Amino acid sequence: MARIRSIKPEAFHSESLSQCSVEAERTFWGMSTLADDQGRLRDQPAVINGALWCLRPQHTAEAVDDEISQLVTAGALCRYVADGKHLIHFPTWDEHQKISHPSKSRLGACPKHE
Repeated sequence: MARIRSIKPEAFHSESLSQCSVEAERTFWGMSTLADDQGRLRDQPAVINGALWCLRPQHTAEAVDDEISQLVTAGALCRYVADGKHLIHFPTWDEHQKISHPSKSRLGACPKHE
């Protein structure tokens, strides 16, 4: 289920996001609405594409996979495997999202960052 998330004005001055394509940046912001309250989501480019780019049929799951890779290279996202599931999380989630009543994640934590 998509969630309401906030974007700070200084986000548009992000040096890490400036290393990525504009499409990757849009995917990044969209993925924040798909992430759970701990900043985690399944690494499923086809599902992410369908949720974020549904009115742009020319945009593909392969494009989302590439955009996620750009974001990982820039340090904005982290891909990992936990409990046999391919997952993604936002390493700086707690710095940018303040969740009033966070739900516990059903997805495993990143072994590198958490």
